[in-house]
Amino acid sequence: MGTRERPEFDSAREWKALLDEARANRRAWYVAIATSFLLIALVVAAIIFRLSARFGADTDGRFMAWDRMPAGFDSDHSAEANAFRATCAQCHVLPSPALYDEAGWRLVGQKMGGHITGRGLEIPVHQIELAVEYLIRHGQDAESRRFADR
Repeated sequence: MGTRERPEFDSAREWKALLDEARANRRAWYVAIATSFLLIALVVAAIIFRLSARFGADTDGRFMAWDRMPAGFDSDHSAEANAFRATCAQCHVLPSPALYDEAGWRLVGQKMGGHITGRGLEIPVHQIELAVEYLIRHGQDAESRRFADR
């Protein structure tokens, strides 16, 4: 097995220059590693944020996860349910119908209509009305009626 040759230096100044260069390279390596970890953390945070918005993990609990939608939501293919899915999901997570009563959902429908036109989206007014009708049908009033029937 061969032995490794040691570099020859003419002066202490050359030796110091080599050590300084090695230290600079090590610092650059540490900066590159730290930057990589930071970028990875940002990407993971963005993915988590995006997924939490998609699946309804809103901080104040106002939006619902898919497993907490009204009974029969997946199999409900009425015009109102389809309008609710298509219209509301263009901008945000689907809200819980139990969040408001009839008057509240009508007000939200008017407000969202303004947001839709402000964003330049082309959603017909009747689609918004159908979505609001779905929310009213499954809203707070519907919840209270279901419990009163028991």
